[in-house]
Amino acid sequence: MASKVTRIDFTALSPAAQRRVFEQTARGWTRLYNTPVSDFEAYWFENKSRKTIIYLLRDDDDVCGMVTFKYYDVEYEGRRIVVVKTGVGTLPEARGSNFTARCIATQAVYHAIEHARDEVYVFSTLIHPVTYQIITSFLDTYYPFYDRAQDGELEKLASFLARHFGVQPSNRPEPYIFREARGVVESPTERAYWRQKTNPAVRFFVDKCPDYNAGECFIMVAPIQSRFMFVAFAKLVKMQIRRLTKRYVTNHERR
Repeated sequence: MASKVTRIDFTALSPAAQRRVFEQTARGWTRLYNTPVSDFEAYWFENKSRKTIIYLLRDDDDVCGMVTFKYYDVEYEGRRIVVVKTGVGTLPEARGSNFTARCIATQAVYHAIEHARDEVYVFSTLIHPVTYQIITSFLDTYYPFYDRAQDGELEKLASFLARHFGVQPSNRPEPYIFREARGVVESPTERAYWRQKTNPAVRFFVDKCPDYNAGECFIMVAPIQSRFMFVAFAKLVKMQIRRLTKRYVTNHERR
């Protein structure tokens, strides 16, 4: 698939240009999520965030993947923090290109430049194990951990941000499981694939949140100050090198 990635400062666009971008991506939304396009529209055009950055993966004129970063100024325990809410989605035919990881790494560079002195956290409601797998693969500090005791300070912040953004709690005992009406479009084969994976991060997600595509989600928070981003960026570079090496070996063996 021939595709290209476009970075858009959605906030800086004129209202007419914002509407055009929204209309270009709306069809992809209906293929990714099992919620109405009106929910998508409300998410993009809400006025509480101070900045929205969008990455689009395009195949010709069709949008086949998107990653959004929405920035909010939040008062927490008497100080200002910057909270970045993320949204990700890639159509099945465009998966396997590390699109989401590459967008996160690219945006990390902008973080280092624009928010070098800010206290910044990413906060997200994770509705699918693939997102948790991606994030935990190149971040060392986040909540919830899958392989060690939870960080009490991050747990407290995650709970605060869930209340701040109106995420509804679930009836489960785990403090990181919440309610989420939005779900992804997933075939029975895809669902079975994720439930059978042995990756420890995926196993943790699926075991703790078995109804992840039926009204429940993880809440996740991670610091994204520059020093954490440099670690994440280095890990992503290693991932890309391994991926390219594997592709080279596979192509060489076919000859």
